[in-house]
Amino acid sequence: MNASKSSMSVMFTAVGDESILPPYVVYKAEHLYSTWTTGGPKSTVYNRTPNGWFTMPVFEDYFRLLVLPYFDKDKVEVMIGDNLASHVSRWVIQQCTQNNIRFVLLPPNSTGLIQPLDIAYFKPVKTKWANVLENWKQHNRGAITKDRFPSL
Repeated sequence: MNASKSSMSVMFTAVGDESILPPYVVYKAEHLYSTWTTGGPKSTVYNRTPNGWFTMPVFEDYFRLLVLPYFDKDKVEVMIGDNLASHVSRWVIQQCTQNNIRFVLLPPNSTGLIQPLDIAYFKPVKTKWANVLENWKQHNRGAITKDRFPSL
């Protein structure tokens, strides 16, 4: 068994004004070590869960640290998201109401069909990531470790 194998999720957020919010990385781990959070893109936020997935508390943290500081509460803003259960919490809904944010959830199982970012934004990101992984495989052995991931 390869003990260095890991799992992680990354939340990318593109905004209507063409800006990109910092990534939010969730590692599969019980603890978060400082070596896993250095060398990545500026202002990236790192967290961990037992399975490496976005749970409701992690999504709330993402919303608090990255979304709320970005939006202007003096005007109505719209946030579009998929229908993942962890994205819908009482706290997030309250924050949206208090901060003039309209949180639009796409119908379940439809993001591949109607989510505009899948083609315009995520396809190039996935293509670039595939190139990074191919380069890694050509020059390294084994899985990408958590301490190397941020710098890729």
